[in-house]
Amino acid sequence: MSLEVNLEQKNLWKKELNDLSKIIEISGGVELLVGEVSAIAEKYLGDLKLVTKELKEGKGYVIIKGCPIDDDLTELPTSISRPKNKSFISESVLLGVTHALGFNPYGFYKKKMGH
Repeated sequence: MSLEVNLEQKNLWKKELNDLSKIIEISGGVELLVGEVSAIAEKYLGDLKLVTKELKEGKGYVIIKGCPIDDDLTELPTSISRPKNKSFISESVLLGVTHALGFNPYGFYKKKMGH
């Protein structure tokens, strides 16, 4: 199964996440605004019941194309610390989509201090 976010929707989604970015920065991370980023993801991905069904009963994966990403992505990270000049778009999309589908992202205690 595959979903595609069109360019107009992608830009609107990104604008909403950019509007939240200052709050995310002040609060210390996107994890505290999971409900907000989840609601935004649902708004642009549509009815997620089919996606959830495909994940649980189908092939176990879904390809989602056209999601917004950060403008200022550079090379791959080389340390556990988050780049200071990077926005929260990518993290917000990943966390929002995951939570909207009813899943919880996880971290490993020894990787990036559990984040």
